[in-house]
Amino acid sequence: MTPSSRARRRPFKSGSTNSPRKKGVGTTPRTRTLTVFLVGFMGAGKTTVGRALATQLGWRFIDLDDHIEARQKRSIAEIFRESGEIEFRRAEATELRNLLAGLPIAGAAVVALGGGAFVQKDNARLLKAVEQIVGEITACLGLPGAPAKGDVT
Repeated sequence: MTPSSRARRRPFKSGSTNSPRKKGVGTTPRTRTLTVFLVGFMGAGKTTVGRALATQLGWRFIDLDDHIEARQKRSIAEIFRESGEIEFRRAEATELRNLLAGLPIAGAAVVALGGGAFVQKDNARLLKAVEQIVGEITACLGLPGAPAKGDVT
């Protein structure tokens, strides 16, 4: 290496004029979508709490079970009865992936997951990867239509 070439190889700082990146390329800050995921046992009140929380925050409410039912064109109970749990879990995982892919577009949201969605290893991995807030609902009090006993954790 010649002395003149050594002088040309200066260390660079990101965003500086001697950076190898073109100005504006790769420098746009990534926007973060705020999402609260509610998990808990079936009937614990995830939908009730989720609707109330979304209303309070002025955010969108999304119920994963509603998405599954719409896509499958039948109720959760019918899916279990007619196709079994394995098929339901497959549909649940597919809808969760679709939902997560659409979150940046959807904006801030409160999402009620199905009772068993979070305990499935692949689903838990997907949720951990999005680095959002996950709240566990054991039951809710004081909301219309909520279970009579329990507490929100």
